Amino acid sequence: MKKSWFSAKCVFRLPATDARRQIYEERIILIEAKDWDSAIKKAEKEASQYCDDSFGSEFTGFVDVFHLFDKKVGNKTEIFSSTQTSDLNSAEYLNRFYPDMPNDCEAEGLTHRWHKKDDKQKSCYHCRVVIKI
Repeated sequence: MKKSWFSAKCVFRLPATDARRQIYEERIILIEAKDWDSAIKKAEKEASQYCDDSFGSEFTGFVDVFHLFDKKVGNKTEIFSSTQTSDLNSAEYLNRFYPDMPNDCEAEGLTHRWHKKDDKQKSCYHCRVVIKI
């Protein structure tokens, strides 16, 4: 059977820096699979590996798979789409589901939580700070 491209969104809970709030990461990856079920299984396996490679991330079990209808993946390929219904206006919706990230945790009285960005840098999960390793 010919494989197709899918994107998969998985949700992770990151280690809490304080008792006031939890931080969640939505991560979207591309997967080549023969069907929806295979794409979900591959996404779950990759999510588990991602947690093993991350500093304390926990997979919530949420997977949302999207079949890419374009035959080739490239520039301007839609890799994910989902819709929600809400009674919130645009500003309320964005503030609730896409809150601004602070520039620096320490300036907000919080503690940085680091992850490896690449071989030369690490960055904080909760703010925009990036430092050299």
